[in-house]
Amino acid sequence: MEEKRFKCFPYWQGITEKTKILAFCFHHAGGSAAFFYKWSKKISSHIMVIPIELPGHGVRIDDDSPLNWSTMITDLSKSIETLVNGTKLPFVLVGCSLGSLVAYCCAIHLEQMNCLPEKLIICAHCAPNEQAPGYKSSMGIVKLKAELITLGGMSEDVIDHVDFQNFYLPIIYRDYQFHDSYEFRGEILSKIPIYSFYGIDDPYFQIENTKSWKNMTKSYFYCECVKGNHFFVYDNDFAFKFEQLLLCS
Repeated sequence: MEEKRFKCFPYWQGITEKTKILAFCFHHAGGSAAFFYKWSKKISSHIMVIPIELPGHGVRIDDDSPLNWSTMITDLSKSIETLVNGTKLPFVLVGCSLGSLVAYCCAIHLEQMNCLPEKLIICAHCAPNEQAPGYKSSMGIVKLKAELITLGGMSEDVIDHVDFQNFYLPIIYRDYQFHDSYEFRGEILSKIPIYSFYGIDDPYFQIENTKSWKNMTKSYFYCECVKGNHFFVYDNDFAFKFEQLLLCS
C-alpha cells in the first residue's frame, strides 16, 4: 500500500485474526482522528476502528486544509476502497457533525465505485439537502467562539485561552468555511442504509431535521435520539450502542 495514499489513516496497523468488520470514522469540524481512536480502546476487538484524518488536522496539520469537496472525497473514497479490497472485510462509515456530511459524500462516491458499506451512520447533522442551523462562517470568526460554547464541546476558559484562539480557532473556522461551501447535487443512495442519531441536548439537530435523512437513501432508514449533546458520539454510551449496531444486527 502506498504510504502517501494512506496518510488519512494515521492509526492503521492492519487487521487481526479477530477483526470482523471495519469502521471508517470521520471527525467533526476542528477535530482530529484522535477523537475516534479512543473507540478502539472501548469496543469489541471484532471491530477495527479506522479514524480518518482530514488534511490540515492532527498528524496532517502541515497539509493544506481541504478547499475542494470533489477532490477530497475522491481521494478519501479511493483510499477506503483500496484498504477494503485488501482486507476483503465488510465495512461501515460513521461521521460526527461535519464528518457526517463527509461520510455521506464518500458513501455516494463508493456506491458509484460498487464498493458498498454495510451502513452509513450519521451523527449530529441534518440531511445534505437542508441548510444546517446555527453559525455560518460568513458571520466571522469572533462569533464562532459563542457557537462553540452553545454546542457544548468545550468550556469558555478553554476558548478564551490565547493558544486556543491563535491555533485551534482558525482551524475550526476554516472547517466551517469548507462545510458552508458544500453544494447538494441531488445525489441519493440506492443500496446503502442510513442510521441517523441525534443527541437529546443538541441545540440544533433534533428529530425534525435528522429524520430527513430518510430521503437520502432508497434503502433502509433508522433514526434515534440518544443521551448527550452535539458530541454524544464520543461518549462511552454511544460507543457501546455502536458496537451493538455492528455486531448484533
